[in-house]
Amino acid sequence: MTHKGLIDIGQERDRRGITEPTRRSMISATVLAVPAFVAVTSTPAFAASASVLTLQVSPVSGAPVGGNVSVTGKYEGAVRGQRLTLSSSDPNVTLARTSFSLTTAGTFSTTAAIKRVKTSTTATITAASNGVTTSAPFSYVFTPVASISVALSRSFSGDTQQYYINVSGKLSAANGDGVPYRTVSITSSEGGTWRTDLGGNTPDSSSTGNYTSQMYLNSGGARTITFTVTYEGVSESGSIAIAGS
Repeated sequence: MTHKGLIDIGQERDRRGITEPTRRSMISATVLAVPAFVAVTSTPAFAASASVLTLQVSPVSGAPVGGNVSVTGKYEGAVRGQRLTLSSSDPNVTLARTSFSLTTAGTFSTTAAIKRVKTSTTATITAASNGVTTSAPFSYVFTPVASISVALSRSFSGDTQQYYINVSGKLSAANGDGVPYRTVSITSSEGGTWRTDLGGNTPDSSSTGNYTSQMYLNSGGARTITFTVTYEGVSESGSIAIAGS
């Protein structure tokens, strides 16, 4: 095409109002043609809570020597099979269980037995799991026995066809409270057979300080039998008259 022809075409386009696209307009059109998108960051529906280990001992104070305390606790956020250990700071306190495999509930429990020592002090139980530890203190108390009571009565056993004497009473502190978990010694002025399932002639006092045992009598006529109950230098005696056995 001649130069004149190009000029004629350009003039015709100008007459009709047709314009050539510029380089800028072509670039703009290309950019606008690209599909738009939005970046979305995924956020968890919930956040894991911090691990919390709690521990309780009951009673917290005044547990009697020879008795037990309850140990319970919970590890918040535990996973199934997570290990937890318990330990005692005091050799006179023995835990029935020291190792646990937790469930997702995270709870655990056991008992701590206090030896029959002649001292009062504070012990500490410590729980540890997955790098988290916590402790709970409790105190135990030794109370001296100030007095012993003795009560006697005669009964007849249909099973053994024998008479027997019930020996019972209470160990008391100076303030009158019962003294629990002590072993008394009982002697009698005549021989007989003691019930071993009740502790024989060395029964323990209960959680309230009461003790009881029974002695089957040998055959004999009318007589009086004396029983003496002793605990570490404190003693008390009682007598019972029987018509025969």
